[in-house]
Amino acid sequence: MYRELYRFGSRWVDGIVAVSDEVQASFQREVGGCAGKTTVICNGVDVDRYRRGLDREAVRARLGIAGSTFVIGVVATFKTQKGHAYLLEAAASLVRRFPQLHFLFVGDGELREDLLRRTRALDLEAHLDFLGIRNDVPELLGACDAFVLPSLWEGLPVALLEAMAAGLPIIATAVDGTKQAMVHAETGWLVAPRSVSELEQALIELLTDQRRARAMGTAAQRRVSALFGTEPYVAKHLALYCR
Repeated sequence: MYRELYRFGSRWVDGIVAVSDEVQASFQREVGGCAGKTTVICNGVDVDRYRRGLDREAVRARLGIAGSTFVIGVVATFKTQKGHAYLLEAAASLVRRFPQLHFLFVGDGELREDLLRRTRALDLEAHLDFLGIRNDVPELLGACDAFVLPSLWEGLPVALLEAMAAGLPIIATAVDGTKQAMVHAETGWLVAPRSVSELEQALIELLTDQRRARAMGTAAQRRVSALFGTEPYVAKHLALYCR
């Protein structure tokens, strides 16, 4: 249905914006006949909003998180696409080895009750908070030590760019868009989608070499500032409208 709607609509528009190179290639392949109309303008974020200073310990105290806890954030809608279930499976074996590990799930969606049941079944309740939909994501990311996005597919996830802007080391799946934003082993780890074992191994590397992880977070912040900030985002849209 969407494919046919896009095919119909593409005849009447002057320009089509794709949020990543992979999205452009997929759109042209699936829709066809619009190669001259498509332009890639990657999603952008206000990097300064995520870099400004905050009282990290105060945020963690409000959440009831002890100072020695290693906190991993996940900001994503609770739906199959985002792959939360695979992260839960990986976490279940890790918390026995790393009892200081704690996850913050920010978001809501159709799988909320299913994820709550899985959390209880895997005995992860003491290691995971479901925070719902929040308007203080910059502060929550600032209270985290790392970020995970185990998506099965993407366009170019804004939540990932926000975590990069916050200077967090990232574990994400090697899917469209994410591969354009991330550089494996430089800004974090890219793992295969649906792979519990690869997620688990990347988490072990993150937890056992935190000096390297912090360096990756710094590299992620530099990369998002250079390529995915609001200035290039706005400039490319203005150039498109003028053209």
